[in-house]
Amino acid sequence: MSEKMNTKPAAEHDLRTPVDAGSERTSNWTPPWVNVQIDGMAARAFVGNDGAWSDVLLIEFDEDAPEGMPVPFRTKYFHFPEPGRLCWGHDGAEHDVRLSLDHSRSC
Repeated sequence: MSEKMNTKPAAEHDLRTPVDAGSERTSNWTPPWVNVQIDGMAARAFVGNDGAWSDVLLIEFDEDAPEGMPVPFRTKYFHFPEPGRLCWGHDGAEHDVRLSLDHSRSC
């Protein structure tokens, strides 16, 4: 489990890239990650176009992922019904998502 940090509930717009969604991605492109906690686990998240046709949610964990989250995590089937609550997939999986305010916006 991650140590306690200064956090606030995350919304989709907090994780969205400021980069033009139509811009071309090269093979060494790195998303502009946002530091978050998913169910209390330290991670980096990104919402935007990673070169696919649709916007996606990408998440990389510093250590283990919370139960039920695949590693690596990438999906276009997600929404935030309210700040701090992520729903994803076709089965309605839900997780707590909080912005880590103790870090800079991207890694």
